[in-house]
This record gives sequence, C-alpha cells and structure tokens, in this order.
Amino acid sequence: MYIIERLLKDYPQHKEDIENFGKFLEATVKDVRRIADDSKFNYKWIDAAYRAGPSSDDKSEYIRNMALYEFSFNYDIDFLKMFVTDGSAEGKTVDELRKQLLKEDYSEEREIMNKKKLELI
Repeated sequence: MYIIERLLKDYPQHKEDIENFGKFLEATVKDVRRIADDSKFNYKWIDAAYRAGPSSDDKSEYIRNMALYEFSFNYDIDFLKMFVTDGSAEGKTVDELRKQLLKEDYSEEREIMNKKKLELI
C-alpha cells in the first residue's frame, strides 16, 4: 500500500503534514507508489516518525526517523533503478547499482557505515 494512504489511515491527526509529505514525494520521485510502499524495508522509519509526531514538543524523534527514511532510498533497488537509463539495471543488486551510479565516489567504508545506520548489516 502507498505509504501516504497507510499513514493517513494510521495517523489521521497528522493529515496536513502527511499530505504535504505526499506532495513532496510525488513531485520528486518518479513512480512514487512503487517506491514509497509500506511493504518496503524502510517503512519502519516513516511509521516511527509519524508515531512520534511532527507536532510534538520534542521533534527530534520525528526528524531522526524522517531523515533515516529519506536516506534509506539510497539503498532501495527500485529507487536506484530510476537513475540507470541505459537498461543496464536489470538483474543487478543494490550494491552493484550503487557502484555503477557513484563510480569513483563509491567507498566501501562509507557503504558499511551507511548500512549499519540503516540496520542493513
């Protein structure tokens, strides 16, 4: 299910903020419903963000989880495939796509650090 639909159902008290986030996603991400789906590994961060609440007195938990959610797109295979326009993305892993896209900026050490942040390793 598209995350905006799920969030609106689960957190109606944050309707305006969720709708604004949905507009942001739709304006910046091609095929947003495929990428921003509640079955993806990264849904836990957007859910935690809205559970904490954008209008809470202490916004740190909301901001931290939103940042992790947005950062996690860097490791979403469907998101990465959007940037490979020559048809060479099929059958490649996230790591292979990141190496292809980042080229000389790819760093194994940075990848390990990022994956630890996202609890992927």
